Amino acid sequence: MNESVNEEREKDRHGSHQRTYSLAQIAIKLDRPASTVRTWKDQYNEYVESTSIGKGRNKRYTGDAVRIFSLINEMKDRNEPHELIQQTLAQNVEQIVYTPDDEDRPPALMNEILDSYRNIVEVMKSQEDRIKELESYIKESNEQAKQREIEREQRATGTMNNLSQKLEQQQKYIDESLTKRDEMLMESLRLSQEAKREVAAAEENRLEEIKELHEQHANKGFLARLFGK
Repeated sequence: MNESVNEEREKDRHGSHQRTYSLAQIAIKLDRPASTVRTWKDQYNEYVESTSIGKGRNKRYTGDAVRIFSLINEMKDRNEPHELIQQTLAQNVEQIVYTPDDEDRPPALMNEILDSYRNIVEVMKSQEDRIKELESYIKESNEQAKQREIEREQRATGTMNNLSQKLEQQQKYIDESLTKRDEMLMESLRLSQEAKREVAAAEENRLEEIKELHEQHANKGFLARLFGK
């Protein structure tokens, strides 16, 4: 049964009643330059070649080719990459080629394919938006974490600076105290030395006085003895 269906389809595709188009005519239907359509034909020839009739300059293309080029045209309008276009054609070209719809209007299956493609695009766009949101969230989280780290470092630096200042103040106090102590010790030594010198001078003066008194007393005794005679 499948073989008979395929044979009927082949008759529908290549029957004498089927309308055919040149690449230039397809370009006009798509409102594209003929050179663009020829480039597409070369790029996706494995999907287009089965829709051609004849060879060389007499080669023509069936309505299936128009539908294939229409799908390519729409995806190109959306700036879809070559790989996605090729994948879409690979998944749907047999359904497009074997659909015996009116060539002058988009067939129902074609609309289903385009709708499916649009849904895929929307899902991909939604995923891209979600990925961008996640990237933004991650970036914001990283920035917040970085800011917290900076704040921690600033607090740590502030604490170290405060501690350093306190240590410097303490060291200054110790140095000043030691300096003051040394000055007091030096002053005490100086006063002690002066006191010793004063005591020594006083003792020396006292000895001198005693010596003078002794000499005076000795002189008086000598005179007394002298005049007493």
